[in-house]
Amino acid sequence: MRHPTLNTTVEKRKATLAKYNNTPERKAKMKEYYQKNKERWKKYTFDKYSITADEYNALLESQEEKCYICDVHKDDLKRGLAIDHCHETGKVRKLLCVNCNTALGLLKEDIEIMKKLIDYVEKECS
Repeated sequence: MRHPTLNTTVEKRKATLAKYNNTPERKAKMKEYYQKNKERWKKYTFDKYSITADEYNALLESQEEKCYICDVHKDDLKRGLAIDHCHETGKVRKLLCVNCNTALGLLKEDIEIMKKLIDYVEKECS
């Protein structure tokens, strides 16, 4: 049976999910691969954002190894600090924890949405 909006079938989707499912075995293999290739992944990330390791370390030091927004120290995070960048210009801004970086992205970096969100929380939580 075809899905009404996708060019696929239920069976194809199930097969794809089964193939790429994050089973404990697959997660362990990915973790092992990452550990073996950690420097390669760092280089890839730095190249992706056109930043050098020295520039990253300077940002990290200037932020006292904390998320620029919420001040959580990198040692208290499961994952390191993400390189935040402007999606329009590509310019690297600061280093953020995954939560702050994700929130910013989900809000589409839209200041008006952020203002409405602040107003909402102030009104509804007071």
